[in-house]
Amino acid sequence: MKKRKTINILLAVLLVLACIVIPSAGKSERVCSAASDSIIAEGTYTTSYFEGQGQKYHWELSSNGSLLLDRDSPGSIAMESIENPVPAEYREKVTELKFGETVHGLEENNFFGFDNVRKVSFSAKLTSLGPHSLGSDLPIKEITVPKTVQNIDAYAFAELHALKKIIFNCSKINFHHGIYGNSMPDFSVDTVVFGSTVKSISAAAFKGTQSIHTVLFLGDYDYSSSVFKEAEDLNVFRRVGKSAVLEEHIGEYKKVTIPSSANGLPVSKVGAYAFEGKNRITSVTLPSSIKSVGKYAFYGCSRMKSISLPEGLNAIGSFAFYGCNSLTSITIPTSVSSIGEYAFQNCYALKTVKIGEEQKTVADLFIEPAYAAAVKNATIKAGAFKGCKKLKSLIIGKNVSKIGSKAFYNCKNLRSIKIKTKKLKKSSIGKNAFKGIYKRAVIKVPKKKVKAYKKILKKRGIGKKVVVKKL
Repeated sequence: MKKRKTINILLAVLLVLACIVIPSAGKSERVCSAASDSIIAEGTYTTSYFEGQGQKYHWELSSNGSLLLDRDSPGSIAMESIENPVPAEYREKVTELKFGETVHGLEENNFFGFDNVRKVSFSAKLTSLGPHSLGSDLPIKEITVPKTVQNIDAYAFAELHALKKIIFNCSKINFHHGIYGNSMPDFSVDTVVFGSTVKSISAAAFKGTQSIHTVLFLGDYDYSSSVFKEAEDLNVFRRVGKSAVLEEHIGEYKKVTIPSSANGLPVSKVGAYAFEGKNRITSVTLPSSIKSVGKYAFYGCSRMKSISLPEGLNAIGSFAFYGCNSLTSITIPTSVSSIGEYAFQNCYALKTVKIGEEQKTVADLFIEPAYAAAVKNATIKAGAFKGCKKLKSLIIGKNVSKIGSKAFYNCKNLRSIKIKTKKLKKSSIGKNAFKGIYKRAVIKVPKKKVKAYKKILKKRGIGKKVVVKKL
């Protein structure tokens, strides 16, 4: 029994000695045994200047690399003038900086030698990010600004050269000289995410940030494009359900490639007007995740010569490629089941379309079997190929049941048309669908439909000299 008591006493003494307090100038630290708890070291730090006197902070380093910094007492004064609060031997062990609930603000701090920090966490009490909040040498790549923050200084993130992503959850982004102020460092931020709580963004918030390539809005905030006017190659996305929609492309690059994801969300749609009037663009590549191209998506892209549409694309919206005067060819996947009204109107140079690996004429979009596999009752929407003046031949497949008004209006060189479908009626062919085609064009139709189709087609715009005969 005495031997057991002696052992217990010795264990108690060891536990007391497990943490040793080491004082130093302006600092004190306690080195703890990792076996006793998750804190491997802790201490205090007193700043050299704080309104005439030092301000004391407490720090704790956990075995998982997390360093917690807290003020000794709560308050609204910012944590400032921090100069390497942890002894040098611990700095390489720190992988995360955490600011406790007593820290309501940050400014003019330095964390030299913290080369392994990859994450910074703020508490729900933080209200202000002042100039140089985290100093200049932290190698962090991402920052999340909590919704409680009410003020962000122009120089809050100045000289954080490794920073790639900023997530704003605060309601106002109100700095007025760009996210780097006027210091003009080597820009590095690539992605900016605006949470659903964002309500306003100042006009100059992103002044000088040419490096940003991705902006994602998680809520319904109606932003102004001018906020990102200095961007060179920027895609603006909005979260819709579990995917992202490309709302707008901003920049001066001639060749554009849209990514397959935005902050982890798959990009499923090119939104309406996304590239409207982008006259500098010559080519666009879309990812395999795209399922639809919205109305007016590429409206007036007069210099665009090529675009890559992925297999899996289901729909092309109305006026999607209207006025793409330089577009000579396009690959439309067999998965496409809907093409909207006037989708290719005034594509004067359009000559060919590729379906899969097989190259065909523009109108072969509706030929079997490639297209028929996906669509049983295909519709050629109103004005779909209106003004395609270089279109010379057309084959309308067996599954086409409706042709919209002015579908081939003013296709002046359309000389040869083969209509294989037997499903067309007077009510299913729109007004002036074939008006303005070549005056001596030859239209071949199913043998049993010659008389009926000839009568219908004359009422839908073909000239007196156009010949309608059997296939």
